[in-house]
Amino acid sequence: MNANARTERTLPAQATHQDPGLALFAELIGLLQMHRGASLAALGGLENFHQQATALHPQIDTLLAKVAYQAIQTDPAQWQLITGEWENTRRHWRQDSALANFEIHNFLIEQCHRLLWQYVESRPQLGQSEADEFLFRDVPLHVEGLGQLRGLASYCLTQTPDAAEYQQCLPRVAQLSKQSHSSLVETQRVLIRMANQLQKASSQYPSLLPTLQARVKLTGQFLQMVQTQLDAKTDAKPQPEKLFQIGTLAIEANQKVWTLLAQKRLLAA
Repeated sequence: MNANARTERTLPAQATHQDPGLALFAELIGLLQMHRGASLAALGGLENFHQQATALHPQIDTLLAKVAYQAIQTDPAQWQLITGEWENTRRHWRQDSALANFEIHNFLIEQCHRLLWQYVESRPQLGQSEADEFLFRDVPLHVEGLGQLRGLASYCLTQTPDAAEYQQCLPRVAQLSKQSHSSLVETQRVLIRMANQLQKASSQYPSLLPTLQARVKLTGQFLQMVQTQLDAKTDAKPQPEKLFQIGTLAIEANQKVWTLLAQKRLLAA
């Protein structure tokens, strides 16, 4: 993965005009997820990921400044917790063990997800239905599971199978992989139903089915690669950089589906 890999907005310009706060929260979470993965790979000894993690610091700082007003209006105490956690993370991640770094990032991102949902609930005509809860809570949590798996599995592949760090991480990777498989199936079923309902409601909406199919294909490829790379029976050559790249493509495919549905939901509000 290129250390200077571009990062994209989680929501497009149309949705940003509808609700800039939502777009910024989502983008912030995406960058923190990327920082977790890059910093884990860096702690595993991959120098180009060290550069990528460091390059994300000013981008995250800028987003924190941009979303501060909406965040403080939503929950000032929660926002103070998030900014304090990020400051500690950006200063000290190089000195942390991989598992400590993983858990610290997980906690930080969990707090951001909580604030995102609080923000959604505070918006007029949002957060009032099961569909909104699925779209703004369940789907982001599915993406978060993939992000955790991308980071921890990539780190595992930088270690030898007999290393203590590898043995410590492997059960967690297996658990995340299993959860991601189940979540992919469950969310896909609901997403297809939502896409069909949108199509029936207005023929002006292009079909989302090709995007949903791409999501399943790329996520499936990522999960299969995790299984193959970490299965002792396959004796596969470790490819942490490639695994990270495939994982990122899978995450982006999931984000694209969320982006399109969130955009339509905001336009309908």
